[in-house]
Amino acid sequence: MDKYGLRGKKSGRMVGFSESSNGDDAEFCNETTVTLSIDEPSIWLVDDPQQAEWVRCNTTGWYNSDYATPNHNFKPDELETVKIHIDAEPIDVELPSILEVYEEIYKSEPKTLEQTKKLIKSGHYTSYSWNDLCDMRKLLEL
Repeated sequence: MDKYGLRGKKSGRMVGFSESSNGDDAEFCNETTVTLSIDEPSIWLVDDPQQAEWVRCNTTGWYNSDYATPNHNFKPDELETVKIHIDAEPIDVELPSILEVYEEIYKSEPKTLEQTKKLIKSGHYTSYSWNDLCDMRKLLEL
C-alpha cells in the first residue's frame, strides 16, 4: 500500500502532525487544530499524492484546519512530497512470561525475587511493563 507525506528537504525528516483543542473558540471554528511540524513523532500521511502536494504548497488557517488540510508554517520549497510504501504482513512474536522477566531482573536480588513471586502467585502482578521487558533484554545482552 502506498501513502504520501512531506519531508523536510534540509533535515530529511518526515513531517509529523499534532492536534490541539480549540477550547472555547470551537464555537466559531473546528473543535481542533491540526498542525504540521518536523518535531512531531506522528507522521502525517495521506492516500492521495495531489493532496500531499496541495498541503506542501498551501496552509489552512488554524480555525479551519483538520487532518486533510492542516495548518503549517513551511514554505513550499522547504518540503518535498514523498511516497512511502507500507508492507503489512503478520509475524509471530513471542513474549517471555511474567515470571521469566522478573527472574532475570531480580536474579541477583533473591529476597525481591521471592516477594515478586508471591505477588505474581496472589494475582497482584498479572503483567510486566514495557520498561521491565527492556531491562530484561538489556541484562541478557550483557
